[in-house]
Amino acid sequence: MKINGIGVTSPDQEMKIINQGMVRIGGDVLGAFDDEVITALANTQDLIGAVLRVHFCLEEFLNIWCNKVTDNKDFFYFGFIGFDKKIQIAVKLGLPENLSIIFKLFNSIRNKYAHDTSAKITIEQLNDIRIKIDSLPNFGTQPIPKCNDPLFKTPVGDKILSWNGINISTKDRIVFLYFVFSMKILGAYVAEFHKRGISFNYAR
Repeated sequence: MKINGIGVTSPDQEMKIINQGMVRIGGDVLGAFDDEVITALANTQDLIGAVLRVHFCLEEFLNIWCNKVTDNKDFFYFGFIGFDKKIQIAVKLGLPENLSIIFKLFNSIRNKYAHDTSAKITIEQLNDIRIKIDSLPNFGTQPIPKCNDPLFKTPVGDKILSWNGINISTKDRIVFLYFVFSMKILGAYVAEFHKRGISFNYAR
């Protein structure tokens, strides 16, 4: 499974992608899968830069939810709304709670760096996010394995990452978690919007 050429995959899924052709993600979720941002996220060695880019992409997912549910092109046009408030508004508009909890966990990491650039992200924090991502349901025809499955790998930049891989950095784990979470968000959005009779296109 890849995000516009970069993403998460297991060997058997990789062969299916090669055989079937890669889907370019865009449409209604283009803002969350901007090529420049995703490429920079994959290639950066800067932890703070990765955290900020992940935060930007997740905020776009909140914007997308609120825009689609309210049938607005720009629901938040009226001025600055903080990320935490956007989560609350999205939940009021029906965003599943199991997604909102993970949005909040990523936001807490971003907020740590906003107030202290020397802050440390612990493996316990990352594992908390990982476990909650793993507990999300799969909606696609190809289930996403658990993040710490040793067969579950992602090509990121010039590296192949797995959760317990040799020399995997905190930055790599943040990116890994975001890629997996973004795919689960996408699956949840497809299912939720279908239930509501809301049109939703995620392919270019």
